[in-house]
Amino acid sequence: MSVRAFVVILLALVCGISAAAGIQQLQNNAPETAAAPEVETVNVVVAAVDLRRGTRIEDAMVYVRPWPKSEAPPEAIGTAEEAVGKLVSMDMLSGDVVVLKKITKTGGNGIPDLIKPGYRAFTIPTPPALIKAGFLLPGNHVDVLLTLKSQNYGRQQQQGDNINGLTVVLVSDVEIIAAGKELSPPAGKEYIEDMPSVTLQVTPQQASLLELGRTEGTLSMTLRNNSDHADAKDHMVKRIDFLRRIGVVPPEAPAEKKQAKPAAKVAEAPKPKIELASAEPFTGSIDILRGTHRGRYNITIPGARP
Repeated sequence: MSVRAFVVILLALVCGISAAAGIQQLQNNAPETAAAPEVETVNVVVAAVDLRRGTRIEDAMVYVRPWPKSEAPPEAIGTAEEAVGKLVSMDMLSGDVVVLKKITKTGGNGIPDLIKPGYRAFTIPTPPALIKAGFLLPGNHVDVLLTLKSQNYGRQQQQGDNINGLTVVLVSDVEIIAAGKELSPPAGKEYIEDMPSVTLQVTPQQASLLELGRTEGTLSMTLRNNSDHADAKDHMVKRIDFLRRIGVVPPEAPAEKKQAKPAAKVAEAPKPKIELASAEPFTGSIDILRGTHRGRYNITIPGARP
């Protein structure tokens, strides 16, 4: 080995040792970092899969995990036993914390547990032509329409009554709690096959209106956006207006201004006639004074009276 190579190797060793010593010295002089504070946690139940409304919760659908206590929802449940066997009342995604307001209080047999306090379930049969459609799903909101074919309720039939009738929004923005026997849409499908009926969640007053409407006419439903809760009960279409719009019935003629008729003359009552009836003539005398002279004259007046 040459002297030059030996010197290079020696310098490299000296530099390496000096660098290691410097790093060690810096580490010894560095201030100690404060230990991170421990975060207080609580156990919460979390959805392991997407949970659709009406689903009965099973063991494999949920799990328990620690959650920062300051971030845990107020109604979060802490044990799987509190969720298993209950029905899902609001949709939950995988990873969502299971809270009390999203599950039923008891593990009942279905629809009764899903009905809100003060509400009723009202079932409307699906028309045969729409049974196969099945696009109305549990959780959707609908308006219920009533179509009356005639308005001749107890009245004597008049000309034009055969084209009377109307369609009106009977109840607005009501929720579907069951489609046929399904409390939630089938997994992987956007419709329900063979849906013979739809069950709605309504108030007692709305239930009375629907029952009376079913006896008086035909009920049908229109699907609405779940975020649209505007009242639509003031919408009404009369059959006569519909027929005029499509040209089956001619448009209504504008109302003509009626000229006021002259007042009828009151016939004057005939004036009573006065007939003179004959009577006995009047005979008498008149005394006339002229100064100191008095004269008497006899007169006769023919009889006359009204």
